[in-house]
Amino acid sequence: MLFRSRTAAGVVPAEGGMPLRVFGNPFLLKVRGAAMALLTASFAPGTGAKDHTHRGHDEIFYVLDGEFRFRVGDTHIEGGTGDLCFAPRHAAHGFRNIGTTDGRLLGIIAPAGYERHFVDIDGITPNDETKAALAEIFARYDQEPA
Repeated sequence: MLFRSRTAAGVVPAEGGMPLRVFGNPFLLKVRGAAMALLTASFAPGTGAKDHTHRGHDEIFYVLDGEFRFRVGDTHIEGGTGDLCFAPRHAAHGFRNIGTTDGRLLGIIAPAGYERHFVDIDGITPNDETKAALAEIFARYDQEPA
């Protein structure tokens, strides 16, 4: 089950949502197309999101499990279970799992819309053959490398 309503209340079960695989990491998109989007994602050690910027939305990363190193603007900070990182629009940001086991994040995107980026890149392996397609998707959702 994936929650999409802007006006009705609803419950998404713990394992509910749209399963995605983003660069090898499992994502579960739980709320889509409302005032915000919400997803959970697991990251293997050493993986995460490369530094990037976008102008159309803010992001919140809440650490469910594990240890991550976050960058927002010129600030680099480590966070563990229960810590939260806010990345406002226009600020370069990224993160990496610095632990020795898989780490999990809860991600909130506001306003919604950028979550479609994850749907579009679901299952694409980054390599020379997919570089142009990924660049087009990143451009479509206003994502630029930082």
